[in-house]
Amino acid sequence: MRKMLLLLTIAGMTLVSAFVLTSCGDTSTNGTTKSNWIINILLARNGETGAVSVYAEIFKDSAAFVSAVLKVDDQGVQSLGNGKYTANLDPALLSDTSLITITTPLDPFQFQQLIAVPDTFSFDFEQLPNNQVFSSTNIVNVRWTASDFEDFSGGYFIVTEPSSSLNSAVGSFNLFSGTQGTIPLDAFRDSQGNYKTGTYNVWVVSRIEQPISSPYIPFTIPSGVFIENIDRVGVTGQFGAIYISPRKTITAVAGS
Repeated sequence: MRKMLLLLTIAGMTLVSAFVLTSCGDTSTNGTTKSNWIINILLARNGETGAVSVYAEIFKDSAAFVSAVLKVDDQGVQSLGNGKYTANLDPALLSDTSLITITTPLDPFQFQQLIAVPDTFSFDFEQLPNNQVFSSTNIVNVRWTASDFEDFSGGYFIVTEPSSSLNSAVGSFNLFSGTQGTIPLDAFRDSQGNYKTGTYNVWVVSRIEQPISSPYIPFTIPSGVFIENIDRVGVTGQFGAIYISPRKTITAVAGS
């Protein structure tokens, strides 16, 4: 009888130990985890080159996570070894709405997110001469055709930057919800308020959700313009997608 009780006690302790071990590890499914993950993702289509790039940042408990298996649909994304991941994707293999998946070979963590790249569109300037030269004291009006957001929330922004590093104008980054906007006068001024003659690159960009900046796009998305939109158990971060229209150049002439 005592031997039977001893065996039952040992069996019970074994079950309790197994439960504790299972409970203390990650039990992640689609963002449910006992760790704290940060996941930031950008899909970007460049209208000049036709290339589609993906850029991601993955951190676990504040440390760069280097061994995630990241895919967009069935296309793999390479780890750079510092918590950052990137790849040029084959546009022909992307779905209209793509599935981003993240799994980890050393942790039972899984993450999935649907996203689409905005459709192509075109833009032009209003009331500018054919040579695109204008007085830098004038506001530049811009109009564009609509982009398809595939039922995601979206919008547009205009990026204006000097085309030469010798031009000290500050440029501009402005958000718009419709298909027209303006480039403000301050885009053609330096930090002291002086108008700067020179050539400027202009991009009109359509965006889905909350894009992050990436070293693989031709301009910088300022910090804080877009906000975190991933909020799951143990997982926060930001995801979005953009279509970058082929740039146009304009020439501002101070005092003309």
